[in-house]
Amino acid sequence: MGRRGWVGSVTPPEFGGSGGGIWEYCVVAEEVGRLGIVSPQTAIQGELWLLDWGTDEQKAELLPGLAKGDIVFSESISEPGVGSALRSVTSTAVRDGDVWVINGRKTYVNLGAESSLTVVYAVADEGLTAFLVPMDTPGVTTRATDPIGLRLIPTAESTSTTCESRRQRSSARPARA
Repeated sequence: MGRRGWVGSVTPPEFGGSGGGIWEYCVVAEEVGRLGIVSPQTAIQGELWLLDWGTDEQKAELLPGLAKGDIVFSESISEPGVGSALRSVTSTAVRDGDVWVINGRKTYVNLGAESSLTVVYAVADEGLTAFLVPMDTPGVTTRATDPIGLRLIPTAESTSTTCESRRQRSSARPARA
């Protein structure tokens, strides 16, 4: 889908996308749905997150790979016993010099085991905060899951145990619950 331009439908041309909007995204979603394949929605969410919250350096580094489908994106929101209720998130993030130390467990992460980049929602001193975290960061582990009835997109459980995320590679942004 990346080579066809479907994944980068909303990413600006200067970052390797086609520069479309919601209309183009809807056409892509309808066509892949008609074919019975997974929508590029998760990747597009990552692109939109970077466009809204990422630094100029992160946009230049990551958007071209996301738009081409070379970087697989996931969002780490849901937690055991909490679901996706952002007001109840128990994962934590603490600043330690120029790193964030993130601890927590996420469930039902779409493309979690396949992704190379995720947004982790955790509670920091600033409140609920979104962190852009590469999946190969030491302390991050994933395990593919096999939930009942959900077969269209692979899911995973992700655990961050004293995951140190360097500031220059992570975006920490207060999120709205």
